[in-house]
Amino acid sequence: MASQVRKRIIVACGSGVASSTLVANRLMELLPKHGLKNIQVDVVDFKDAKGHSEHADLFVNISPYGDTKYGCPVVSGVPFMIGFGMEGPMEEIKKVLNVSGK
Repeated sequence: MASQVRKRIIVACGSGVASSTLVANRLMELLPKHGLKNIQVDVVDFKDAKGHSEHADLFVNISPYGDTKYGCPVVSGVPFMIGFGMEGPMEEIKKVLNVSGK
């Protein structure tokens, strides 16, 4: 029996502690409700985000991205941090992860 491929999301903020943990926890709560299962959500600090993004399917960023190029698609994590306006970014996440969930 083949195991299912696990998708990886990284979430980054300045210190990799407070804001990113809040967003990661909110994502872990919301992802299954949107049909997104078998998703690994890792918290990293912003200075290490570029290196981690090369091994991730999606980067949820709480800081302005600027001109930095990452190794995966980037979605704003601010709506998940403030708890408002999450529908648009959630649709982007489903699209990037190639999942049509409900």
